[in-house]
Amino acid sequence: MDWSTDSKYLQTNDGSGRRFFYRMPSGKEVTNREELKLVQWASWTCVLGPEVNGIWPKYSDINDINSVDANFNNQVLVTADDYGLVKLLRYPCIKKGAKSKKYLGHSAHITNARWSHDYQWVITIGGADHSVFQWKFVPERKSKEAAMHIAPQETLADSNSEESDSDQSDVPEMDSEIEQETQLTYRRQVYKEDLPQLKEQCKEKHRATAMKKRERPPGSGVKLHFIHGYRGYDCRSNLFYTQTGEIVYHVAAIGVVYNRQQNTQRFYMGHDDDILCLAIHPLKDFVATGQVGRDSSIHIWDTETLKPISVLRGFHQLGVCALDFSADGKRLASVGLDDNHTIVLWDWRKGEKLSAMRFYSIENSPWLVWSSALRVVCQALTVAQGQLGAALISFADPGGQCSEAVRGKWGLTEPSFCTCHCVVFSWERRNGCKRETMNKGESWEYGKA
Repeated sequence: MDWSTDSKYLQTNDGSGRRFFYRMPSGKEVTNREELKLVQWASWTCVLGPEVNGIWPKYSDINDINSVDANFNNQVLVTADDYGLVKLLRYPCIKKGAKSKKYLGHSAHITNARWSHDYQWVITIGGADHSVFQWKFVPERKSKEAAMHIAPQETLADSNSEESDSDQSDVPEMDSEIEQETQLTYRRQVYKEDLPQLKEQCKEKHRATAMKKRERPPGSGVKLHFIHGYRGYDCRSNLFYTQTGEIVYHVAAIGVVYNRQQNTQRFYMGHDDDILCLAIHPLKDFVATGQVGRDSSIHIWDTETLKPISVLRGFHQLGVCALDFSADGKRLASVGLDDNHTIVLWDWRKGEKLSAMRFYSIENSPWLVWSSALRVVCQALTVAQGQLGAALISFADPGGQCSEAVRGKWGLTEPSFCTCHCVVFSWERRNGCKRETMNKGESWEYGKA
């Protein structure tokens, strides 16, 4: 919804792709478009209109782009869409298929994007990732200077692509060489008398192509500056102190390293979907993060340089819901989101899978803890048995290929119908652990049977 500069008109869009104009303050709809030709708008936040024709990618739906905001001072336009992309384009963006700069970070649809009052910041609101991103605007001159001295991780962190999906051609509606090949025609043999006519047709074709040439992306850009939010509603044990005293955690598809003294953040942006779990190395210098998705991956990265050290993929199919390093830091255990919550043991430096074992089919995601003897304890929140579900705790030794999980016994008492929230190994006894409940406040201790 936008006001005209003289506050006499109001424009808006609806979900069906219609554009409306109203005469203010009467609120009467304007149907004569000739009346609006000379109207100047104080802002532009509508996703429809001739000024923003070029923001729509090919094959996109009318509801794919959720928010638009124009920066008149620098002639750029920011958009937010259902694919978690923040795009920067030139304004006005009249020609279809305009090139853009793309920025990653949000792991789901973005509900809104707005410039600050001084046009120095862009604020984007995530939907399912429950986060607010603050981007700093980098003018064209500074953007070129930064590109000359950019560090490798900064390139990754910006997730900045100056190329759009159709850079194979400067003609709109042709997104690949395959589409161009489909338009090839094979004429008969050319005769001398046909040459003048063919030359004229060739000139007309070149003139038409020049008219359709897509707009270049803007020279300016944005850089992620700060993220407000933390994923705690469905994750736990995902916030730690690093070796240098900084705080590391995750939100959306980004690993965040926060400096409390300076109130600054640094970002690891190697993931392309929601991060569900985080574990820190015993030396507190490396962090492992696991994400959701069919091609889910585990990234081990340095908290100081923000560079990836190892990427583990190819086993967990739906996502990774739990991670933990061994006491000596040489191995990494992960739990998948598959029906059996498969546990995998990795030599993470070599990127090799050492062993794998199936857990139990449960409703909620488990979590795991290493003991000093390299035994894994996996604790499931609830098991689908009855309305309440029975608490379940299992021990597993992942030392070999035939590893199996063993259920912990509740002794002579009946199983408790309550939820387990934490597990820890005892320092005195290497095979002991405790289980605490939420509603009863009980603690259970296990010994080797």
